[in-house]
Amino acid sequence: MKHFSRQDWLAFAKGQVEEKKSSKMEEHLLVCDRCVEEYLSFISPQDEDRSGRNISPQFTKRVLKSINDLEIKRNKKRRDLFYYVAAACLTFVLMTSGVFQIFTEKIPEIAQTENRPEQFLEKQEESRIPFGWSDRLLDNTLNLLDSLKPNGDEEGTD
Repeated sequence: MKHFSRQDWLAFAKGQVEEKKSSKMEEHLLVCDRCVEEYLSFISPQDEDRSGRNISPQFTKRVLKSINDLEIKRNKKRRDLFYYVAAACLTFVLMTSGVFQIFTEKIPEIAQTENRPEQFLEKQEESRIPFGWSDRLLDNTLNLLDSLKPNGDEEGTD
């Protein structure tokens, strides 16, 4: 990392640096503690008083509002991540329980009986989803876990 000289920081504190170099120096102050200390050594109490008069009374209020807005955005991102994870888990549960498979079987039937809704309602009465979907989910999960088990890990073998 290239550091600026003491003379550069003195000129910067006096406002005697060209704009391009000044912006580079400001960026450097964001990442280098050593140069911040060097720059601050040129700031006198009189400079602090003068700058205090130049800062508007609303400055603190605006800065705190900006910080609050950033915190709200950060919390929103966390909440969005939670929703994405919840949606992924729900999708996984629906996939393993076979709900999506039922949909893929029923959609063509719905499309064929689009002009005859009474026929669709009769078929729907005949093919209701039976109770016990949680048992099927458990069975599907156990089958999946069994398929993931390595061949040498059979139960009852030592």
